[in-house]
Amino acid sequence: NYAMDRYLSANLPYLLMRALQKRLPLLVETHDTALRLFNGFYEGFPSLVVDLYARTLVVFTQKLGAADSFALGRTVADVYLAELDWIGCALLKQRSSKDPAAKQGTVIHGGLPDTCIVENSVRYALDLRMNQDAGFYLDTAGLRAWLKEHATDKTVLNTFAYTGSLGVAALAGGADRVTQIDRNARFLQLAQASLSLNGLDITRMKTTAV
Repeated sequence: NYAMDRYLSANLPYLLMRALQKRLPLLVETHDTALRLFNGFYEGFPSLVVDLYARTLVVFTQKLGAADSFALGRTVADVYLAELDWIGCALLKQRSSKDPAAKQGTVIHGGLPDTCIVENSVRYALDLRMNQDAGFYLDTAGLRAWLKEHATDKTVLNTFAYTGSLGVAALAGGADRVTQIDRNARFLQLAQASLSLNGLDITRMKTTAV
């Protein structure tokens, strides 16, 4: 609609650039980390969140119809691609859509999404289109760092494990054994893939779908 288009053209690029300037020190030359580039609830556009997973830009929209979501996604992608020309994929996830495929993500720029990121020297497998979120919670980075630091020789039970990043962090930190439990076996497969990426002993981790 007209109001949406006017806001996009007049204000959103400024908001995105202001947020990006604050994050630039967190970007690394290898382009294999993950971070939140824009949190719209706090930074001036509540219906938008933008995350970066390696070279993949993930744009989340909510409370918008399909047409406005795509307009928003393209505007966001254009702004970031102009500044970060190494981005290889932009993925749009429409959180308010009734279409499961739209929630899981539509590629609006480039090729396939990345399948791995590195955080605190630990590799984590990704499947950015497996669910309506990205499958890897950025806001638990501090907890993963704590587990890696304090899990040596510990036995760890990770309930509601989802894709198992907390358990993988514990094993990377020297945990003796980790049990990961979730209702969805597909999610737990990513935990197993993360172990392989790090060359960790798969016998030290048990995954259980209940």
